[in-house]
Amino acid sequence: MRNEFLMEKKTKPPVVAEWLLNKVLPGDSWNTSAGDFEEYFSTLVREKNYHTASIWYWKNILFLAPKKINHSILWSIAMFSNYLKIAFRNILKHKGYSFINIAGLAIGMTCSILIFLWIMDEINYDKFHKKDDVLFSVPAWQHYGGTALPWSGTPPALGPAMEAEIPEIVNYARMESGRGNSLTVGYGNKVFREQVLRADISLLELFSFPLKYGSIEAGLSDPYSVYLTERIAEKYFANEDAVGKVLIIENLYNFTVAGILENIPENSTIRFDILVPLEFTEKLYDQVDYTTTWSNLYCRTYVESIPGASIDAINSKIKDRINEGNGGSEKVIPFLRKYSDIYLHGNTGDGRNIINVRIFAVIAVSVLILACINFVNLSTAQSFKRAREVGLRKVVGAGRKDLIFQFLGEAVSISLIALAIAFALTFLLIPVFNGISGKNISPDEIWSSSTILTMFSIVFTAGILAGSFPAFYLASFRPIKVFKQGAGSGGRSVNYRNILVVLQFAISIGLIISTFIIRNQLNYVDSMDLGLNKEQIIYIPINDTIRNQYDAVKQELLKNPGIEDITFANTLINSIGWNWHNWDWEGRDESEDPLVTNLFSDEDLLKTFNIELKYGKFLENEEEHDQFWSNNVVINETFADIINIDDPIGKQISNGERSYNIIGVVKDFNFKSAFIQIEPLIIAYNPRFFNIIFLKAGPQEMEDVLTDIESVIKTFDPGSPFEYEFLDESYTRLYSSQQRFGTIFRYFAILAIIISCLGLFGLALFVTEQRIKEIGIRKTLGAPVTGIMLLLSGEFIKWILLANLLAWPVAWYYMSGWLSNFAYRFNPGISIFLTACILSILIAFVTVVYQVTRAVIANPIDSLKYE
Repeated sequence: MRNEFLMEKKTKPPVVAEWLLNKVLPGDSWNTSAGDFEEYFSTLVREKNYHTASIWYWKNILFLAPKKINHSILWSIAMFSNYLKIAFRNILKHKGYSFINIAGLAIGMTCSILIFLWIMDEINYDKFHKKDDVLFSVPAWQHYGGTALPWSGTPPALGPAMEAEIPEIVNYARMESGRGNSLTVGYGNKVFREQVLRADISLLELFSFPLKYGSIEAGLSDPYSVYLTERIAEKYFANEDAVGKVLIIENLYNFTVAGILENIPENSTIRFDILVPLEFTEKLYDQVDYTTTWSNLYCRTYVESIPGASIDAINSKIKDRINEGNGGSEKVIPFLRKYSDIYLHGNTGDGRNIINVRIFAVIAVSVLILACINFVNLSTAQSFKRAREVGLRKVVGAGRKDLIFQFLGEAVSISLIALAIAFALTFLLIPVFNGISGKNISPDEIWSSSTILTMFSIVFTAGILAGSFPAFYLASFRPIKVFKQGAGSGGRSVNYRNILVVLQFAISIGLIISTFIIRNQLNYVDSMDLGLNKEQIIYIPINDTIRNQYDAVKQELLKNPGIEDITFANTLINSIGWNWHNWDWEGRDESEDPLVTNLFSDEDLLKTFNIELKYGKFLENEEEHDQFWSNNVVINETFADIINIDDPIGKQISNGERSYNIIGVVKDFNFKSAFIQIEPLIIAYNPRFFNIIFLKAGPQEMEDVLTDIESVIKTFDPGSPFEYEFLDESYTRLYSSQQRFGTIFRYFAILAIIISCLGLFGLALFVTEQRIKEIGIRKTLGAPVTGIMLLLSGEFIKWILLANLLAWPVAWYYMSGWLSNFAYRFNPGISIFLTACILSILIAFVTVVYQVTRAVIANPIDSLKYE
């Protein structure tokens, strides 16, 4: 028995070879050809041997394989060409549906491309530095009164100590907090006020700001060296060789140009046009140890680590080092943060920029989903029209797989047409989008490999996702049922379409609600009661020349009848950033150690800004003062609440060995943006810190007032340029990024609604066509036109109401997270949601009313004719 089995096995072809033969032979010739192959194989085994027979068998399979491959390729090309022909015929045959599908997909893809370019620009912020992997910022946690606050600054002494004492740190650079002081810069007869950044010149070693001319070494050795970008060098020196030339800063200090840098990229957090050594701060502030002390958080510190260094180990070492420098205090705890992560994630990982990126990513996906839903809905809605085509194809031998590939091919073809239109639209809209978003995206970026690869991936994904259900649904039609009854366009397909309509409008309604909330919040912060007046306020930056004779300047300016009030201060009233801790007072709880913001002003601050004095009196001119504060100080309500004394007037607060008398309490006013809760504030008198003049103008012609102001300033300081700005514009800039975010969001929400309306319009067209006989019968039986219209429209309205119920909680959840960024925010009431509901119903009604009206007013005789 065993021998017979072995003999039979010897006459059978190899299993693998037989399987391959099955793959290379045409399906309809398999039984005949395979039998011939096996018979000849058995003959060769008997006449020669098994080895020879196997060689013959394999040789013929390898001979047939290329023919099979060529046949498959040619057949696939022919089939694909046929699918394209059918797809284009269907597009031309159903122009209305095709337009809606292609327009919806094109708009959705255009939105996706624009958002993708915006997201890529955001993600690539600060990623161009060659040392990105080892480049870190050193922010700090400040612990005051049991509260931990993140802060971008650290003591100036920390950077040098880290490089000298921590082996993992190979270089450092310190930079003043903010973007720099507005200082007078002159060369010959060209004098302008510029933002001058003070930083260690080693900043150019850490960061990739390429040097075109000059050298870094010159700046490292000369404390009076200056670096300019190409833009600013062209402004001052035109075609001259700028290196070696001398610029005069603040009409006092001569700085030699040590190098010319390429213009700073747009996607850089650190931006400057003029860079001078950090040590210049000591001259500017007349403080010898200002850049070497452990007692302030003036500097932003950046370090370069060795590759693979342990961040936790470095954090532990810098914590110990700063505690040593601060005499054992643990109130400031620095830590390393990857520099290129800060723009998106902030110092603590919860930055507003990454929230905006995520929201826009959701919008991009949502808009694309809306477009795909349109495709699915309209394709399934048209399925009954193509039922006989499917049935006939199946009768003549088309397999289910062939039909699925055909319909998927049609979907991808439509997606490709939409993509071509989307690329053209994007190219045209890039300048408009840049204007809205504040970006500088080049049209060339549309053709970048990442954009093209991403969009083609989206096309095929969208095509397959959008075409999958119609393809499988149409391919499942049974020919007998189709020819007897036609395609069933009811049942599950109707339910499926209704679900998609609900999902589509739920997304649109969610975007409408979000748009309302964003707009209302931005309007709220723009019109909220700040506790001060910001209208008709002009501010002018000043230098030592004006500062040293500020009282005379003030009296001369007040002679202008167009100027109502004037005050001098150390900083803008909406961005006061200098603060101090270690304040003490009688009865202070040891757990209380507030970080108190300091404002220096003259006696007319309240009058100029209409700030209310709640108790006591305000500062007077010629107050005696120490290095920082006058003997008498005024505090705000928040600080008074912390002190928790029934009547703080006449009480003392101290800092170190000095004590100060509280002579007044002002009502709280916002001296920072609405993102931040009002903090405790001390107002003191000290003219040596005055940097800005604030002037409240009357109702006179502003141009004449400004001309007179310029004349007075030039009289006292003829060597400096006259520059001014309006305070309300400064407040607007506080929310410029959020305003841009809201504007972009609004436009994309409108486009999403348009896509939803296109889909609903197409579906209304299908439903009215499907129910045309029903409408004719109802009219014949006497049904009123309005009743029929309400009947057909109501079918859509009920789904819109359901979409509202789904959209409300989702929109509220995401917008609550966005609103939480603001310390001061409006309360979104039910009215916003009801408004969105009414608006969505109106949009849906207006969208379908044309089709419904056209069907209802048609002659019923036409609709009841025998087909």
